[in-house]
Amino acid sequence: PLPLATATPTATPQPWGRVPARYSLQVTFDYLLQMVEVLERITYQNSTGRDLDTLVLVLDPARIPGVVLLRRVQVNGTSVPVRLDAHRLEITLPEPLPPMGRVDLTVSYALALPRLTAARAPDRPVTLGYTSRQTNLTDWYAYIPPYHPEQGWLVHAPWYFGEHLVYPQADYQVQLVLRNVPQPFTVVTNATPVDCPPGTGADVQCFTMQASRGVVFSLSPYYRRVQTQGPEGIQVEGYVFLAEEAYGRDVVQAMREALETYSALFGPYHRRRLTLVQADFPDGMEFDGLFFVSQQFFNFYTQQRDSMLVTIAVHETAHQWWFAQVGNDQALAPWLDEALATYAEALYYEHQFPQGLDWWWTYRVDYYRPRGRIDGSIYEYAGWRNYRDAVYLNGAHFLQDLREAVGDGAFFTFLQTYRRAKADDIATPADFFRVLDQTTPAHWREAAGPYFSALP
Repeated sequence: PLPLATATPTATPQPWGRVPARYSLQVTFDYLLQMVEVLERITYQNSTGRDLDTLVLVLDPARIPGVVLLRRVQVNGTSVPVRLDAHRLEITLPEPLPPMGRVDLTVSYALALPRLTAARAPDRPVTLGYTSRQTNLTDWYAYIPPYHPEQGWLVHAPWYFGEHLVYPQADYQVQLVLRNVPQPFTVVTNATPVDCPPGTGADVQCFTMQASRGVVFSLSPYYRRVQTQGPEGIQVEGYVFLAEEAYGRDVVQAMREALETYSALFGPYHRRRLTLVQADFPDGMEFDGLFFVSQQFFNFYTQQRDSMLVTIAVHETAHQWWFAQVGNDQALAPWLDEALATYAEALYYEHQFPQGLDWWWTYRVDYYRPRGRIDGSIYEYAGWRNYRDAVYLNGAHFLQDLREAVGDGAFFTFLQTYRRAKADDIATPADFFRVLDQTTPAHWREAAGPYFSALP
């Protein structure tokens, strides 16, 4: 195995607050081998309201054959039996964990990162892995999923499209050691660089992230950084490759404009930094404070704002409200974030580039003649096109119809109230409709009816 950083993690701060889990990750990454060694310590407070005989972790890389080598799992310093079923890791506790009780877990494992390739049916695109230009650590560590009193642990099977992971907010500390990296070498992350604890080796980089829906890294010797300043001093930055550096400057400007629009319409952005990374995998992918946009969109960029590169960038920016702030079950209720993020694209064009709004409705949405109920799970649609057309595109039509039915004042009051009510939480369709009932005229149901299989 690769050598691990050995500094003792900093003490868990008090008070505990609303975050049920805190993660301390000691990570060694070998660029030459594309191997990652992880020593992970988790402190978990039982927020389920019931005694727990077992704990469940999600280790998503384990669903990819040959990627994970699980070395050991300990509970309060004692090795315990575990069962790894696909990406679900079930841990038998030595004694029941009562409500609000705490437990310390240690998980040691290695990741042999896969090479990123174009997705081939029926496989979905993979974002974890490497190419000749970049290494992406996405959904890469073991985490404790949310617990629902009726459904249990929210662990879903991967599907051919859509997202299947449900992330609660948690606190993170990461110590990163790099081996066999060329110089210069760039580490991009949504976490904040901090001074390492005393006694930490000189080759260790330390990061922290509070109340986040995950920590992600992208590493490369080839990134070029472009940046601008957003509203309220927010740092807006992009990491792109040399040939697309000028395009990257255009994209971060669009991100800045989107931050201005969404902050005014939805409520404040929750971080001091927003980062884009050019990706060697298809499509875009959102994380808390950082997102990826595929090389494909850069390839077809028209150097105009009525372009899919800009559209996807402002879509992923909107996920900082509808995913990062207001979470949801992306497998069972994907419309709660994807419909809102898609309609946010229209709001961007309406407020920042109104001459592009007709283009957006025509070529982004109506060209595909979207139809279908929007409230299915990812498992209920017959293919990616049906899923996208219903959840994303018809979802945008639902929100436009809702806005026209209740009026701009009530519509944006609803969005702001919904964000405040469910920020830092995991929202459900019932939450969405409850706030809608509280903030808008009752006839919203007439607008919503055609888009849903059932309304409360």
